[in-house]
Amino acid sequence: MGVDTSPSYVLSTSSGDMNVASFILKEWGISQEYQIVITIINPQQTIQLGEAVCFSINDYAFHGFVLLLEEMYSDKHHELNIVVISPLSHYLNRHETRIYPNVTLSELLHAMLTQAGLCDKLNYELKLNASQKRIWLQQVQENSLEFFHKLLNLYGLFYEYEQTLEGVKCVITDTRSELIKHQPIELKLKPISGLNGFNELSKFSRESQVCTQVIEYQYYDPDTTELKRSRVSSNHPYAIGKQVHNTVYRQSLIDEEGDSLWMTLQTFMVFPGQEVLVNHPMTTSNYTVKSMILTGFTEQTAEKRVPLTCEVMLSQSYSEFPSSSAIKPKPYSIFHLGRIEQRQSAYPNVSSNGEYCILFHHGQTEEKSFSPQWEKIRNALYYSGNHYGFSSPFQGATEVLIGYQNGIQHQPIILGALPTPQNLSLVTDKNQSDGLIQSLSRGQLLFSESSKQSSVMLKSADALTKFKLSQQSNESQFLLRASTGNLALNAFNHIQIKSQELKYYALEQVRFWCNETMQLVSEDGMAFFTSKTLISLQCQTELKAKSNEFFCRALNTIKLKSTHTMAFVATENLNIHTALGSQFWHTKSGQIEIRARGKLILEGGNSITILTPKSIEFQTPVIALNALTISGL
Repeated sequence: MGVDTSPSYVLSTSSGDMNVASFILKEWGISQEYQIVITIINPQQTIQLGEAVCFSINDYAFHGFVLLLEEMYSDKHHELNIVVISPLSHYLNRHETRIYPNVTLSELLHAMLTQAGLCDKLNYELKLNASQKRIWLQQVQENSLEFFHKLLNLYGLFYEYEQTLEGVKCVITDTRSELIKHQPIELKLKPISGLNGFNELSKFSRESQVCTQVIEYQYYDPDTTELKRSRVSSNHPYAIGKQVHNTVYRQSLIDEEGDSLWMTLQTFMVFPGQEVLVNHPMTTSNYTVKSMILTGFTEQTAEKRVPLTCEVMLSQSYSEFPSSSAIKPKPYSIFHLGRIEQRQSAYPNVSSNGEYCILFHHGQTEEKSFSPQWEKIRNALYYSGNHYGFSSPFQGATEVLIGYQNGIQHQPIILGALPTPQNLSLVTDKNQSDGLIQSLSRGQLLFSESSKQSSVMLKSADALTKFKLSQQSNESQFLLRASTGNLALNAFNHIQIKSQELKYYALEQVRFWCNETMQLVSEDGMAFFTSKTLISLQCQTELKAKSNEFFCRALNTIKLKSTHTMAFVATENLNIHTALGSQFWHTKSGQIEIRARGKLILEGGNSITILTPKSIEFQTPVIALNALTISGL
C-alpha cells in the first residue's frame, strides 16, 4: 500500500471522528506492539482514559486504547495530546503469578487471553497447525505481555493484527508465511539521482554491532546452603548489548559488514516483516523490515514540513522468531522436557549419594531443537521403591523434588517443591501422587485440582489440635482472598488469627467454623469481611473479634453463632451490613457483647435477629439499628 502526498489522519472514538494535527507512531515492528502519540487542535469530541479508539492513515487503521490524556489551553487554540497503545499492550499489561498444569499450547493461550478479557474469534484467533504436546508452565510475577512474547520465542510462534476501520483481531500462527501478505519490494539507490530518480529515500543510516554477551551461572554452595551467582562476559556478534552507530546521510556506499540499515521514506510503502531488496551499483542485499517509525503532520500545523515520514529499520540477520525485548526463558518455566544424567565423577550405584545433573530444554518442535540449560543437583538421595528423590535449587531458595521410575532417566517426574532447603521432600511407593509433597517429618501437603475447584490440604503426622495464623515481623497485613467461589476455614478445635490488618474476600461465601474457640484480632488496622451472598462465623465455645475498626458486609446473609459467649470489640467504629438480606446473632448459653468507642451500625435489608438466653450488652456513644424487622432485643 502506498499513501499519497496529502494523506488524511483521523482518530475515531465512541463520541465521533476528529482530525489529527500531528502524530508519531513508534515501536511498530516484528513484535507488532506500537505506541501512537497524537495531537488534536480544538477537539470537538470528548475522550476518556482507557477508551478504545482507532487511528487511521487514509484507510489503513491502527486500533488501540487511550493510555494518557493531556490538555493544553492558550489564546490561540485548545490542544489535546493523547497516547494510544496497541491492543495486547492494554489487555496484558499486568503482573501475575499463574500455573498452567498439563495443558497444550493452544489451551494455555486460550486461558491467558480470555482471562485478560479477549474473546475467541472476535479479538483473537489461533491458527496452530503443528502437533502439540502437553506442558507445565508457571508465570511468576511476570508481566503478561512479556510472558506472552516469551511463549512466542519458546515455541516459534508469530502473530499479527488484522486491522480494518471496523475492528481488529490478533492472529497467532506457527507459520510465518501466513502473516506476510505484502510482496517483496525493490529499492534502487544510484550515486547521483538518488533512489530511482525519486525522493522517497532521503537518508541512510548504518548500524554495526559491537556487543558483549553476559552469561550468568547459578550454583549451590553446600557450606552456606545458598545460591550463588557468577557472570562471564564475551564478545558476541549478535548479542544484545552496547551498540555503536555509524551514520552516513544522503548518498553513501552500503557497509557490507553492517547488520542493520536505517532508511527514511517520504511515503508509507513497507510493512514489518516485508522483504526489501536494496539495489546499489556496489552491492545488492536482501533485507527484512524489522521496525518502523511513522511521523505525520497536517498543513495547519506545519506548512513546510513533509506530511508523512516513514523511518524504517532493515536487518539482514532477521530472526525467525519475533522480538521479545531480550526476555530469556528460565529453567523453572518449563517442565515437560528434561533428562536426568549422572556425572562421571559420581558413583555408578544410585543408592549412594552422588552428583547429578538435570538437562532442561527450552521447548522443542518437530523441526528445531533449542539450546539446553544445565542446572546442578547438589545431592541424589535414594529411597525405597521405584522413585528417586533429590532437591535442586530451582528458583531463588526454593527446592524442587524430581524423581523418575524404574531407572528411566530421560523421563523425570516433577513432584513438588518446598520453600526451605532444610525440609526436603520425600517420595516413596506409598506416596506416588504427583500432587502430594511429604516432608521428612511425615507432614503432607496435597494439591487437588479439577474443572470445578482447586484445593490445598495440609496434613500433619500428629493430631491437628490448633490452626493458627500469626503475623510475621516483616508483614503488614494478613489477606485471604477467593476471587471465584467460596472461602472456608475449618478447624477441629481452635481458630486464632492475629495480624495488624485482617482482610477476607470471597465472591460467594465466607465461612469460618471450629469446635472450640475462635479469635480474630486485628491489633492496629481494621478487620474487613466481604462476600456477595453469605458470611458465617460459627464456633462451639467462644467467638471473639477485636479490631481498631470492624467492618462486615454481605449482600444477603450474615450468621454469627456461638454456643457460649460472643464478643465484638472495636476501638473506633463497628459496621455490620447486609444490603438485601438479614443478620442472625445467636448464643445458646452465653451473653452477647458488642462494644465500639465510635459508631455502632447494624444494618439489615430485611431483618436483624439477636438471640441469647442471657444478657445483650451494647457499649457505644452512637448506635444505629436499621432493618425492616428487628427482633430478639
